[in-house]
Amino acid sequence: MRLKVLVIDRDASTAARRASELTESGYDAVGVAASGAAEALMRESVDSIVCSEGVRAEIERIYGALIPVVPGEGQPTAQIAKALARLARRSMSPTAQLSLASQLDDALANATLALEPIVHVKTGAIFAHRAALLPASLSLQDMEHIAGELGRVRELRRAMRSLAFEAAERGARLFVDCTLEDLMDPLLYEEAKNAKSMTLAIAERDVLVLAEKDARERLRVLRALGFELVVRIGTDIAGLTSVGVVVPSFAMIDLSDFGESGPVVTRVVASVVAACREVNVSVIAGVTTPEHATCARQTGCVLAVGPAVRVGPSA
Repeated sequence: MRLKVLVIDRDASTAARRASELTESGYDAVGVAASGAAEALMRESVDSIVCSEGVRAEIERIYGALIPVVPGEGQPTAQIAKALARLARRSMSPTAQLSLASQLDDALANATLALEPIVHVKTGAIFAHRAALLPASLSLQDMEHIAGELGRVRELRRAMRSLAFEAAERGARLFVDCTLEDLMDPLLYEEAKNAKSMTLAIAERDVLVLAEKDARERLRVLRALGFELVVRIGTDIAGLTSVGVVVPSFAMIDLSDFGESGPVVTRVVASVVAACREVNVSVIAGVTTPEHATCARQTGCVLAVGPAVRVGPSA
């Protein structure tokens, strides 16, 4: 399979010319103006980006953490092709690759969903379930590491979403993590069959990595498809600005991030809850101890998830 390359330049004709040259060198290349990069990346799965110096800093800041960026300014096409070829090669031996690939294939083939209840803080009634991939033969951490080594993270995320959609077809209401890899995957924007049964949990840091215009458009499309959104925010109240970008139904905070339970933590969490309430966003508390569960009740969190959650009236 030929590698997919997106060529970006301020001038669309220059980008198209470079893309044509790379196509002749054996790549599946598409050229776009910088203003059309975000839209192109919503349509296409891209292996690498080649960009001119004029847009390099911006492209690397927005997409460099996820997609390799190769500078193309003043470089002959043959030199760029060599750089792309080096990126395509893995440093490990073919034997090691085959061994890891076999482990990952087996883990993906036999993976199931782990479902964790999300309950109403006041009543303990189950509202939904948080879904995570549950490999049979590897730990999830090992599975994610191997997928990263082999360049198969997108495949892993797609497997997770596929299992979640299958569960949604059977009537489950699920909260599923939506990573930066997911947001950059064009297939996500085609998977709307059971969107109304799915809430996508998006990390604040992933929203901030993307350019604000790009992030807003991707999230607008997901909401239009029927997905509900939840933003996972940290301890910095200033980070609540991501709520304005995501426009979520819920915000999720992990109470263990705030330190040992006590009056100070309770006041801080109450401030976060109050700030979210002002923009009509309900808070889901991640609770790992009975003290966290108490804090969630005292501060007005609507839902709770985690080891300290108890289903039923005693919650």
